[in-house]
This record gives sequence, structure tokens and C-alpha cells, in this order.
Amino acid sequence: MRKFWNTICALFSLLKTILTPFKSEGNKQFLIFLLFLLISTMFWFLQSLNNKDNVNVSIPVEYVNIPKDIIFTKEPPSTIDVVLRDKGINLINYSLGRVKPIEVNFSELTKNRGRIVIPHDKLLSIVDGEINSSSELIEVYCDSLVLLYGDKKGVHLPISLNSDITISSNCIRNGAIQVTPSEVELYADSAISSNIKSVETELLSLHNIADTVVANLNIKPIEGAKIVPEQVKVIIPVEELISKKITLSIQSANFPKDVSVMTFPATADVEFLVPLTLFPEANASLFGVVVDYRQFKKNISKLPLRLLKYPDYIKNPIIMPDSVEYIIDKKIVNIEQSGILSE
Repeated sequence: MRKFWNTICALFSLLKTILTPFKSEGNKQFLIFLLFLLISTMFWFLQSLNNKDNVNVSIPVEYVNIPKDIIFTKEPPSTIDVVLRDKGINLINYSLGRVKPIEVNFSELTKNRGRIVIPHDKLLSIVDGEINSSSELIEVYCDSLVLLYGDKKGVHLPISLNSDITISSNCIRNGAIQVTPSEVELYADSAISSNIKSVETELLSLHNIADTVVANLNIKPIEGAKIVPEQVKVIIPVEELISKKITLSIQSANFPKDVSVMTFPATADVEFLVPLTLFPEANASLFGVVVDYRQFKKNISKLPLRLLKYPDYIKNPIIMPDSVEYIIDKKIVNIEQSGILSE
């Protein structure tokens, strides 16, 4: 009560300070009116605090005496919405969230194969036993409280990435998509867990990505089961492609032992796109450009060039020139018709 009157005195002091500039003869009656209006408002407020009224309240719920080998497969409700009736001064505390949590004792509940149902009348009894003695419980909005649980002998399951990903035309995915962790633990009743072989992520939809992407992705929930962890990290390694050109000696392929070939020119350029980090590794030793005897036909002036080998991480290789003039030399027969005749 002393705090209340101290607050009233402080308000009057503040009001006096504010109204000091208005202390003129013409304003005295108006100031007196404001003063009495303020006093009457305060008395009305004090009177209303003694009247009873209803208020909607969300009461926190705490679950106690949960065995160590039990885990909730679906997060139980953390609050229960109720209607309480009490004096205004008590209702203010409820409205400000000053509500004592109610306790739900796990050991006192009836369990049925991973499922506990607390009916409406039982909820009324639990809440009514926890609220202030001055408060009257009018209604509990929840028809029943359903708790789903399983034992902590989780099942390890692989993760299936659900994705729709496209990469920009001037980039490449440089390596496999990484999902961390690669497995999750699933806790559920054996009737549920025995039918589940893997878990799936939510859809990851990315288009025309031009750089490495790191994303946190939720696991799709499964009714009646708890998945740990509920979120995984996905890394999609993407690199920019840059142009590179190397010069190679032209080799021969599939020619008989008694036949040799000479090409003009003797070298060819290969231009391609390569990931930036692999640029130094893409050297001439990894490539091979050849003329193939199986493509030889009489009376043709040029043989086409073929890229016999190249690293799988390069893109769009182009051989320049794409064909060359040649001379065929046969060791047994001195002269053979070719693009150009030679001994």
C-alpha cells in the first residue's frame, strides 16, 4: 500500500511540474476540472481492480518424472490456453505473463504403446490444482492432450536429398554434393520405425547458381516419430569455368605396323573450359589428339582429328584445326595412293 501512495504522490508532483506554466487566472477552472477528472479516473481504476472478470491465459506446462529411456517423438504442447476468473488486480499479473507453470507428472499417466491421452476432465483437474486459490477456472480450450513417445534406442537411417538444382552455364559442380551428417537417428514405436528405410529433406530448389552454396535444410517430419537432428547442412561445390588452351603433338591411332603417317601441321591446339582451382593441373600430359586409320579413305586430302583422352572435369573441348593434311608411308609397298603420294 505504501508503494501505491508513493506512486500517487509522484504522479501529483509530475502533474504540478507540467501545469506550472499554465497557472493563470483564465485557466484555473480548466486546471481544477482536469485535476478532478484525474482523481475520479484513478478511483474508477482502483474500484475496477476489486471487480471480478474473465481473462484468456496461456499457462506454461512442465513435464516431470520422465524416465531416462523415454523421448518424445513429437514435441508436447508447451502451453495450455484457459479462461480464468479473478479480481482485476490478479488478472493484471496473468496478462503480464506472471503465471506459475503447471506440472504434468509422466509417471502418473496411463501409457498405451507410445501414446498418452490426457482427456479434458483430467486437464481441468490438473490446471485447477495449480492455479491461484483466488482464481476460478472457467474453461480449458484443449479437448485433450496427446503425448507421443518412444524409447531412446534410435534407428540410424540414411538421408535422401530432395533437390531441384541447376548450375549456371559458365560454372561447374566441382565434386559431390555433401550432406552433413549423412545419417540421422529416428525414435519411434517399432511399428513405425520398422517400415522406414530412409528420411527425406525438404525440397532444396536452386537455379543458375554460380558459386558454392551452403544451406541448412530441414528433414521432413514423420508423424509419430522424432528425428535427431532435425536439420542438416548441405554443401554444393560450384566453381567458375575459365578458358585454357594447350598445344599438343598429333599422334596416330589404329594404324597397321607397316604403315606410318606424317601430318601437316604436326601439332594442334585444344581449347576448353576448366574449373579455376584445377587450371594448373590441366596440362598436356592428360590430353591426346590423334588421326585415326579407321577414318582413312583413299582420295581424301585431310584426316579429321579426334580427342582421344582428356580429364572429365573439363568442358567444351575444341580442336583447332579440326583436320590436317597427311602423307601415308607403307614400308612394304614403296608407293601408295594417298592425299599426297610418297615413297
